[in-house]
Amino acid sequence: MSAIQRGEIINVIVYMLPAKSGDCLLVDVNGRRILIDGGYCSTYHDSLKNIIHNSCNEPKIDLVVVSHIDRDHIEGIIELLRNKVTVGQVWFNSYIHLPKKTASRDLTSDETDILRGYVMPLVRKGGISEEEISGVHGMALSFYILDNGIDWNSAANGKSICIENVTQFRLDEDIEITILSPAEEQLSKLARAWANELQSKKWSFELTDDDRFNGAMEAFLLSSTDIRDVSESEISHCLGLTIPELAKQTAQPDRSVTNASSISFMINTQGKKLLFLADAHEDIILKSVDILGVNFFDAIKLSHHGSLKNASKLFEKIDGEYFLISTDGSKHDHPHMATIAKIISRPSKFTRKLVFNYPHKTYEFFNDKALMEEYNYSVELTSATAPIVIT
Repeated sequence: MSAIQRGEIINVIVYMLPAKSGDCLLVDVNGRRILIDGGYCSTYHDSLKNIIHNSCNEPKIDLVVVSHIDRDHIEGIIELLRNKVTVGQVWFNSYIHLPKKTASRDLTSDETDILRGYVMPLVRKGGISEEEISGVHGMALSFYILDNGIDWNSAANGKSICIENVTQFRLDEDIEITILSPAEEQLSKLARAWANELQSKKWSFELTDDDRFNGAMEAFLLSSTDIRDVSESEISHCLGLTIPELAKQTAQPDRSVTNASSISFMINTQGKKLLFLADAHEDIILKSVDILGVNFFDAIKLSHHGSLKNASKLFEKIDGEYFLISTDGSKHDHPHMATIAKIISRPSKFTRKLVFNYPHKTYEFFNDKALMEEYNYSVELTSATAPIVIT
């Protein structure tokens, strides 16, 4: 594809697809496509598949970013790869990429049985299908990446995607990606969580370089209590507060090691800066933003579906024109009303745009003409057929 001509106006199109409680965002820059997470299985079949096949001549994704191992982020990616969609490269930190000590030996029969006991359930059209993790990894995402022969973490020379291994990456001459998280520290914690799980099953279990660990670790993390976030303040309680009162609320920081391992980054294309925060922890992002030296973005995808645990102080530091909020509101009271209040309550000479992909209670509360006039913001509802166009 030829480079964008100097002076040419670029429209960056962002599809924030209906992914229930999860994430699935497709960024299109003059035909170059970056897919960030895949939501659930239904996200692929009901929305993503149609966009991939109908909106351009070649059904291809140039870069797929799987931010971290969580069901509401990876199921749709598995379906994408199962259906053999052409993918240029994948960023995904699996077992083989985590910093850890391994033994160079074959697995014993007992250890193989332990790994076989991990199951990765996947909801597909027509019902729930389950396969045991085995020699072909069952339904592990890592298996489909290898099976399709896709370049895996090639931006980091096959190592983990983290700020120590790759700071900036050019998808082409006009699209630059800057990594904000994770750091090796967060990936080490993820590795320890997996090692602790195996030791709880069999204390002498050693991590080896056997690739059967990939699928088993994915299955464990999908079912781990670590990723089951506790509910935040009830929406009914927040409804009695004013916007300034909501904006003063704080929460205990997110402590999930899986969320902390999220790949978050900024896309920069001819001066347009888009920030995709996955489920990343606030403290990690704040440190990276300080180093980046950028505090205004054309679009910001809120971390962890607008959770207050990931945004208590973030919006004291950064601002933007579009704020993308991906969730149907069915879990954990996401997005938290205090998060939205922190965004809109700051003085502004421009109109901030809140973009939701579902009409839930928080959307309905802020979709109020009087509030929009007082705090100078707008509310939009996007869909697979009505993407966000950033000019």
